[in-house]
Amino acid sequence: MGTRRLYRRLGGKVVPRASQITDQLYLGGFFDEHDWQILHTQGVRVTVNLQAERQDRFGSLGNEGYLWLPTQDRQAPTTEALQQGVAFVQQATKAGHKVLIHCHAGMSRSATLCTAVLIAEGMSLDNAWNLVKERRPIVHLHPWQRQALEQFAHDWAQQGATS
Repeated sequence: MGTRRLYRRLGGKVVPRASQITDQLYLGGFFDEHDWQILHTQGVRVTVNLQAERQDRFGSLGNEGYLWLPTQDRQAPTTEALQQGVAFVQQATKAGHKVLIHCHAGMSRSATLCTAVLIAEGMSLDNAWNLVKERRPIVHLHPWQRQALEQFAHDWAQQGATS
């Protein structure tokens, strides 16, 4: 399998379809069945899809976990979607699975949830975002996505203080 399939043109740049953020967390864009096979060989078995446009088709791959959180392009996931996505990813990683969080381009919707996962793991919003940006330089947050993350971080801290 060629590595060329792991990259695509986006905005005139050639970018990886998926970027490894942590040992168990990957962030990327839309994948076809062949791309899924490549990710599967890298150990990715659990997927969170934030595309409102389409659900994933894995072909013959036995995906061990799938969560669809339909979010319109350039919008922020709802508070409930962020909480549900974080809980799903945490459960999968605690079970030892590698997880791909993706949307269509892998730039904002999926980056928002990926950052929320890192916040839930104990990072500050700024440190979490800086790590995501370092590992996948094409990511971008719209102001309302940043606001959603600020609210998530506040709610998460409050939840931790009351437990």
